[in-house]
Amino acid sequence: MAIDTEEELKTGTFEELAVIHIDSIYRFALLMVGNKHDAQNLVQDTYLRAYKSFDKLEKGTNCRIWLLKTLKDTLSKFIQRNTRNSEIVYISVNEEIDNELSTNKTSEDETSENLLEDAFFNAIISLPIKFRIFILLADVEKFSYNEISYIIGCSIEIVKSALYRGHRLLNKKLQCYAVHCGYVENQQYIFNL
Repeated sequence: MAIDTEEELKTGTFEELAVIHIDSIYRFALLMVGNKHDAQNLVQDTYLRAYKSFDKLEKGTNCRIWLLKTLKDTLSKFIQRNTRNSEIVYISVNEEIDNELSTNKTSEDETSENLLEDAFFNAIISLPIKFRIFILLADVEKFSYNEISYIIGCSIEIVKSALYRGHRLLNKKLQCYAVHCGYVENQQYIFNL
């Protein structure tokens, strides 16, 4: 009987601390892999792994950061498994992702805002995955260098370097978008790289 009580306590605590972050973890997974099916599988695997190792979570640890670290490890295994069989192609934001991440807005300003947001996410998703994860953690999820370092499992210097290089690539992609859409007449008027 004591085993059932301990398991029930673990399940209740896990639901209280971890399940509340499932939408955030799903959105992050969706932006990392680019499609709903793989993102759902990643989240399911992440939560299964997290539940199995939940008793190792130290009291006071930020559960969301711990879940993202678990997702990052699950994502690494996913990429290794899928690159052996075939080359993974990360797609641009498509209807599936648009439906998951955006809301229907009607005013002209809100439509323009959605287009810029879509351009931003398209640019992020088109980045190589080794930069995308850093950009998402820093610029979308708003984590500090220390938190990103913990999630990725690397030094702060690597975080800074990856963000610098990722931001340069993102900047180039957004410059091309700005010129293409007529926001600026020439690339020379935007940030010089």
